[in-house]
Amino acid sequence: MLFSLAMALSHSFDRAAEAELLKNADESVIADGIRTRDIAGRSIKPEATGALCDAVIPALDSLGR
Repeated sequence: MLFSLAMALSHSFDRAAEAELLKNADESVIADGIRTRDIAGRSIKPEATGALCDAVIPALDSLGR
């Protein structure tokens, strides 16, 4: 869902920098092993969507500085 928002920011709202920031924050959280059920696979315990968002917000802050 966050990748879809990043695409909308980039292509519909001409906000490429913000889209890239969101994509990078999401990828960082996924690399840390925090994933929702739809992308967790069998080896990773899925987190709720809210937990993923709670992890993305600080990642956005740290990447945006």
